[in-house]
Amino acid sequence: MTDYSMYPVVENLVNAVKKYNIRFSVEPESKTLSKIFYRRITMICSGQNFSLAVNDEFEDAERGNPVVLLHLVLQECEMYEEAEDYLVWCRDAGLDAADITARSIYFELRETVPQIREILGDLKAVSGYDIEFNTAVAQALRSATIL
Repeated sequence: MTDYSMYPVVENLVNAVKKYNIRFSVEPESKTLSKIFYRRITMICSGQNFSLAVNDEFEDAERGNPVVLLHLVLQECEMYEEAEDYLVWCRDAGLDAADITARSIYFELRETVPQIREILGDLKAVSGYDIEFNTAVAQALRSATIL
């Protein structure tokens, strides 16, 4: 068994996947979502199904790693929670506020994020800095396994 204690954020993600018996499926790529670097995934957690579009700029969803997929879901939750409104969220996500797809994603998050947080609490994703620069924490996330 791999020891993630050096990276508590990764260890917390691994433990959450186990504790809540979280299952994921990654939808086939959609041209509409792909052009803005998003991918739709379904998360089954505590008997509830959540389908949401997540930013997947680095194409991590394709690997199907449940720890990484949970990270992507939480990353999207955090971005939504940190934005004070739709325009700020669009700016932070690098999306055009006039784009109907962006609007649809935002309003979907408005419904879904509170439900996810009710189950997972304040569980955190790996920081965007670590992901972008592929630090040791990001590498540990991408190589995490559930045994």
